[in-house]
Amino acid sequence: MRYRQVGAGDWCVGRTENISRSGVLVRTEEPVEVDVPIELRLEMPVIPAHHEPAEIWCRGRVVRTVASADHPSTRYAVAIEEYDFLPPSAEFLTH
Repeated sequence: MRYRQVGAGDWCVGRTENISRSGVLVRTEEPVEVDVPIELRLEMPVIPAHHEPAEIWCRGRVVRTVASADHPSTRYAVAIEEYDFLPPSAEFLTH
């Protein structure tokens, strides 16, 4: 999973812990502030009939952060406001 603040140029790497149509719980090394608009690029598992994994672009807002005392990373919840399925060859520079 890759993410960035809306308008930023560079993508950062994180890990999804839970996802639904309306939101995603993400774990990252860098803290993200509540109410920050954010973009996500999620790579879905390969479907047997296809040769490449599906990718989803999401835009949303951070609604909650949770620091972990036993882990150096931070978890945060993003409310998804908009999403789109991307073609397999979509570059990270688009959207």
